[in-house]
Amino acid sequence: TYTDYISNNILQFQSMDINISTKPDDKTDLYISDYNSEFVSCNQIIWKEPPSNKDWKNFGNTLVFIRREKQREKAK
Repeated sequence: TYTDYISNNILQFQSMDINISTKPDDKTDLYISDYNSEFVSCNQIIWKEPPSNKDWKNFGNTLVFIRREKQREKAK
């Protein structure tokens, strides 16, 4: 239920073209969990408690950062 709650809130960032997966793979740009994983090489956000407004702001800023990085990669 908690995962669904977080997923539904993440999908509110519609303009960011977000796909949610329960298992990270080589296409994963951002890993969100309640624990740090040494098995993923992408950006990670760790929320040990329900995300606060500050956490959501950080999430949005992270999405913008990832999008800009991907645009820079394409421009090369």
